[in-house]
Amino acid sequence: MTLPDIQKHSDSHYLISGELLMHTVPELARQAGQVLADASGQVLIDLSGVSRADSAGLALLMELQRLARRAQFEIRFQHLPDQLLQIVRLSELEEILPISA
Repeated sequence: MTLPDIQKHSDSHYLISGELLMHTVPELARQAGQVLADASGQVLIDLSGVSRADSAGLALLMELQRLARRAQFEIRFQHLPDQLLQIVRLSELEEILPISA
């Protein structure tokens, strides 16, 4: 198992890596809240480093979007792994979540 992590690459670009699973996402959500505390403007979350995800990964994206709204910055997600993208589509959330190719 690869524990998830979020790293800041620049003021507006962050990379999430590891496994987004029910037992790993709560700690990552807490960590992401701290890392994104000073975010502003437009923020890009790159998920190309995610090796595995379940519905908890979707919950994380929704939580990050809620955090962005509350802190008044725009957030976009890119490079979702196929597994997570399928969950987003099955949940009919592709119009709600800001996802880039």
